[in-house]
Amino acid sequence: MEYKFKRTYCNPLPMPDYPHGSEVNGFSNCRELADPTVIWHRNKWILYATIGSVYESEDYKNWKVCTQCDMPKLVAPTVVEHKNKFYLMGSESALYCADSPYGPFEELGKITDDTGEELYIRDPMLFSDDDEKLYLYWGLGKDGIYGMELDHKQPCRGIGKPISLCKFCPEHVWERMGAWNQNEGMSFIEGAWMLKHQGEYYLIYSASGTCYRTYAWGVYRSRSPLKDFIYQKTGPILLKKYGLVNGTGHGSVVKGPGHTYWAFYTVKMCYATKYERRIAMDPVGFDETGNLYIGEVTEIPQWLPGIKKNPEKGNDSGLLPLTSEEQAVTSSHAPGRDALYAVDESMLTWWEPSDKDSRPFITIDLRACYKIAAIRIIWRDVNLDYEKGILPGPFQYKVEGSKEGTRFEEILDCTDNQMDYAVDYRTFPEKEARHIRLVITGCPEGIRPGVINFTAFGTYADIQE
Repeated sequence: MEYKFKRTYCNPLPMPDYPHGSEVNGFSNCRELADPTVIWHRNKWILYATIGSVYESEDYKNWKVCTQCDMPKLVAPTVVEHKNKFYLMGSESALYCADSPYGPFEELGKITDDTGEELYIRDPMLFSDDDEKLYLYWGLGKDGIYGMELDHKQPCRGIGKPISLCKFCPEHVWERMGAWNQNEGMSFIEGAWMLKHQGEYYLIYSASGTCYRTYAWGVYRSRSPLKDFIYQKTGPILLKKYGLVNGTGHGSVVKGPGHTYWAFYTVKMCYATKYERRIAMDPVGFDETGNLYIGEVTEIPQWLPGIKKNPEKGNDSGLLPLTSEEQAVTSSHAPGRDALYAVDESMLTWWEPSDKDSRPFITIDLRACYKIAAIRIIWRDVNLDYEKGILPGPFQYKVEGSKEGTRFEEILDCTDNQMDYAVDYRTFPEKEARHIRLVITGCPEGIRPGVINFTAFGTYADIQE
């Protein structure tokens, strides 16, 4: 069924089956997706993320796990198609090669310089130039980003020595480490990504660290892949410090439908560990002087790639958040997990019903009547414990609406939902309501449902009460 806002997306992206996260400082009970490398292959996107997760999308909205992939689990993976082969590597890993983007990948060996000395490679990025030369970029720390051409006969062997392309520059305040960019002596210059456009090379990089809300992207430009890079003074080009989507860094830029460019990037969550993260995407452009830019980091519904509804408004669909900071009432709440936390636009708080509540719900008075067309739920898997076998899974729920607050009608029925979405974004035919209610009807065994965010999106209905 086609309806007005069906072809929209919303950040953070609703990727199914978020995997088990990195085990950091002995804490393993979190889920994460981060450091996305995306390639455009046969009219679909394939997304590779830390640690070994691979997704694909043919309609640029719905993603599915690539269960057929045969590849090692790598941190910060990079994949490139080069001379009809697919090359893969990750931080501190060997170089791999396959005939398909899904593998199986054969290990070729560790990267060395031209003398055979093994190099210490973190946050790698493989880049295939249009002259059929293959390059490797890498770096993680204040020493910055290095680059090197790889031998076409022995791709594990570099041609010459690593070349320093850019370093931490304290004068670029946004690069300084810390939530307030206060540490002038340190930064994590990392997550290199090379993009070529109209003969110019754009070296994209991240700073100051993935656990900070100041995490961002900068760009150096050159007419050469390995020298004379000049800082693009409009940087940072990707930065958002507040809201549900913040701490925007390490990712990739890839072509999409209609020769458009799209940025896929890491989003800070960082409640359980500093490596608890999510993924988002937004369009990329070039101004009249060739500067690369990302117009806006979004967290409200946007039109999908290939749809142009409001040229003056970019990709904005016109749907606005209706529930943010509005008065919420719940069936119950656990100590310190009040209703407010479902609508406060923070990834670090959540509403959680009491453990005796068999039919938990949250109701929000929007204070006017709206045409509601979409919802987003960001779930928290309370009690998640991989060691004890308490595992994540799908939540079941329904969304109801009412004009006067007493008689509720169904807006969305997900009581039979079998998809495990840590972030769940759904669209539906517009329904007029002033009051909206989320009713949780089921959750994974052993898991307590936590609602980090419940947002209804819509437009003003202009109805006299």
